[in-house]
Order: sequence, then structure tokens, then C-alpha cells
Amino acid sequence: MSFGIANSVKGSVKQCTPDLLAQAMDAEVTKGTCAEIEDALEKVKRGEMSREDFETFKGEHKKRLPIITPHAMFPKGRRCNGDAVASGLSMYDIDHISDPRGYYQTMVADRVAELGIVLAHVTPSLEGLRLIFVMPQGMTLEEAQLWMSQQLGDANYDGCVKDMARSSFVVPRSYVLYMDEEELFMERKNDSQVQGDKGQGTKAGGESLSFKGIPYSEIIAEYWRRMGGEPEEGERNVKLHKLAANLRSICDNRQEVLMQVMPRLGLSEQELQGIISSACKEPAKGSKVMDSIVDPLISPLKGDFADGEVAGTAVASPFKGDGRGSVKRLPLGLKESLVGVPKPMQMPVLCA
Repeated sequence: MSFGIANSVKGSVKQCTPDLLAQAMDAEVTKGTCAEIEDALEKVKRGEMSREDFETFKGEHKKRLPIITPHAMFPKGRRCNGDAVASGLSMYDIDHISDPRGYYQTMVADRVAELGIVLAHVTPSLEGLRLIFVMPQGMTLEEAQLWMSQQLGDANYDGCVKDMARSSFVVPRSYVLYMDEEELFMERKNDSQVQGDKGQGTKAGGESLSFKGIPYSEIIAEYWRRMGGEPEEGERNVKLHKLAANLRSICDNRQEVLMQVMPRLGLSEQELQGIISSACKEPAKGSKVMDSIVDPLISPLKGDFADGEVAGTAVASPFKGDGRGSVKRLPLGLKESLVGVPKPMQMPVLCA
């Protein structure tokens, strides 16, 4: 399977095609957003905007852009490591360079075939270069990116892009330095079809860790969706700390469980351990966020239309009994709308 594309970091992922990628590159939102970021960078250079304000401006504006998911496709539409089907591609970032086009011409242009590069472009910040390349056979994402860093002599590569669900912002066509469309969209067989973050809710034997039958990976994926998507570089530590502080309420506040289920997002084991330790030192309290995520997922497991709680507030289900769609309890208004409707037809009428 190839890789995915979505209209934003929050959007549902579908399989990318040459036409969809071309549409995203040529979209007014893509060209306009990148032009605004470029104007802001010029203000920084003229001393009219601080670097801190630029970083904030850039981060907010990038959220408007379409994305691709070069590492994997997600058949269920969600960017969740547990659902990832590897594409056989990897992306590599060279960040914080003043002349990405010059870097490409000097370090990459003559070696695209040797390095297996299928797409190279300037990043939306205009201060980075992104390379998408075919992974050498038998390598994991982390190994492939380490290999590329060695080929380029880059000791400061961005290790956070090893996450299977990591996205890449689409840029205007004018930012693209190289693209081999045939190789980019080629279907590849990859030995490690699902190779998400180490510790992303999986036991040593491959069995998924879960809470009341719900895999932690699904709970975390829904948490990121509600929080606006997975954190980008520069906000990982803060957002992972918030995730740990909420997630511990369904992990018995046990650091060893959190270490197994928390995503790394490029952080080292030591860094993640520090984040988890800090989160677990806070006063123990429940998490309404986790309640609101978990309770709707648990209810279907208890039987058709079981009673449940959402965000700590008791909500009695109006649907009870034999599972054939009869309605026992409804709010005023809805109840009146079913007057004269035979019981077997009440559920279809409500759902219509």
C-alpha cells in the first residue's frame, strides 16, 4: 500500500494519488499560507518581527496546510500507529538551514538515485529541506534515517520523524526541488508492515495492551484527535506531559505501564521517563478527558446500548432491553415523534 493524504492535520487520511497530491500542491490554501509564512520570515530578517513571534505564527499557519503521511497508509482513516500499513518510504529533515536550495544542490542533487530519493522540497518555514526516500531493504524507520544521516554527514538529524504516523506538510509546487512520481507512488512490499513507536501499547509478544478491552493505542489516537493532532517539534514535551497526566488515571498511576503505552514521538527513553515521572508526581485525580474518551468506547462492549458515564456525568441510555430496537425511554419531543410507530420500526425512524 502507498502513503496517505489529508486536508489538514485533523483530517481523515485517504490513499494519496498523483492527482490528489497535485491538487493539494496547487490549492490556494497551500500557496497562500506558505506566502504568508514567507512574508513573516522577511519581517524577521528586517527586524520587524521577533523570532519567537515568527515561530508562533508559523506553527499556527502550518495547521491550515494539507498533509501527506509518507511513512504509511491508514486504512481506517486515522493517523494511529496501531493502524499503520508501512509504505516502504521514509522522510528525512534537515532543519535550521538558511539556504535549503543551496544545500540540496551541493549535498543531494547529484545523488538522488544513489540515496533512493523520490521527493525533495523546501519546508514551509523556508529554513529546512525535506527528503522522502525509499528505505533500504530490511531497515526500520529509525535505521533508515540513521543511514541517511550518515550518507549526508549530518550528525544533528531530527530523530522525531521515525513515528509511523508522522505527517509532512504539503508545499506549493515551486518549493519542490525534485520528484520522481513513478517511484513515489510505486506499491512496495515492506517487511515491517506495522512498525510504530516502540512502546506504543504493545507487549513483548505482540499482544496489544488495553484498558477494559480498549487498546491504549486507540485511546491515545482519540486523545490526539481531540487535542488538535499529534504535537509538532517544539511542543512535544509539554503535550506528552499532559497526555501522561491524563492517561495515568486509567493506568493506576503506574509509571511502568505508562512507559509501555506512551508514544515516544522521537524522544529518548530517558526523556520520556522524566516526563512520566513528573506527571505522576502531581496530585492524583481523575481525568474527565479520559472518561469522555473511554466511556463511549466501553459501552458497546457491555452489550447493545448499555448505560454509561461521559466526562463524569451519569447519562442513562434511552435504549433498553431486547436489542431489537424497541425504545423504552426518550426525551420529550422525540418520544412524541414516535407516537403510532410500531416498536420494531422505532429505531430505524430515530436513525433516519
